[in-house]
Amino acid sequence: MIKVSTEEEIITARCRLRYPTKKDFPEIWTATRYPGFNEGMTWDPPDSMEDLHAPLERSHINWAEGTAFDWTVETRKDAKFIGRVGLYQTENPQEWSLGYWTHPSRQKQGFATETAIAVVEFGFSRLDATRIIAAHATWNAASGKVLCRAGMKKTGFNPKGFKKSGKWVEEFEYEIVKS
Repeated sequence: MIKVSTEEEIITARCRLRYPTKKDFPEIWTATRYPGFNEGMTWDPPDSMEDLHAPLERSHINWAEGTAFDWTVETRKDAKFIGRVGLYQTENPQEWSLGYWTHPSRQKQGFATETAIAVVEFGFSRLDATRIIAAHATWNAASGKVLCRAGMKKTGFNPKGFKKSGKWVEEFEYEIVKS
């Protein structure tokens, strides 16, 4: 089992990636209220802030088990909330899946790329990953640009990426292999 202290942070030029807490709830809530924000997410928006407790608890359990690591992303300068980023172990112990989102009010500022690069490096150096994969809804070209800037290569198309509102969302798939 891989152990990562809940006190350990990842620091980038502009960001601090830290263990997620309840203090993130108001920002997560406001992100999910933006029209269209939830369409590319595999999860449904919460109906209330109370609905955020279960995902946080799951995140903490997965962290303790060493099977997934979710970080809250905030600015280094003033601890302003930016979004979330995470690595999730697949069935192959040396393969991890990258996921991220940026609060709509903080998008298009390069934060997703900056944190994705840092988390990919963390996956290879700390988690002993040999391959990191990711996917995004085909209509979300901005996410594809982030993955490419993080060094990932497009590997395929999945017509049944995930279900949203009873319908399949098509995805493009990506990977980066430890060199």
